[in-house]
Amino acid sequence: MKTVLYIEDNETNVDIVQRMLEREGYTVLSAMQGVEGIELAEQQHPDLIIVDLHLPGMNGYEITKLLKRMPGVQTISILMLTADIYSRQTGEEAGIDGYLNKPIRRKALLEAVGQIFA
Repeated sequence: MKTVLYIEDNETNVDIVQRMLEREGYTVLSAMQGVEGIELAEQQHPDLIIVDLHLPGMNGYEITKLLKRMPGVQTISILMLTADIYSRQTGEEAGIDGYLNKPIRRKALLEAVGQIFA
């Protein structure tokens, strides 16, 4: 069973993504802030990390840059979930492996996650 860590400060989005992924057999961990997400990634070593761009304290780019430098975590694929279509180049420079657009659509989410695990 694959584990996905979702770093997102909007509880409704966490609930939506968690339900969608759990229905497909994934285990979903969630963190509401970047520091908490980084700690969970380091402790749990998920198979995939989905990170929101706009988070309090530390944005998705900063989180990704830190994760991509951490031994034992740096090889985990990271998808960025955002409504900001202008963020792609900055995200790629940070080490983002793929994008999901908001609003969250089930088919797009499952396709993006499936591509990571293919």
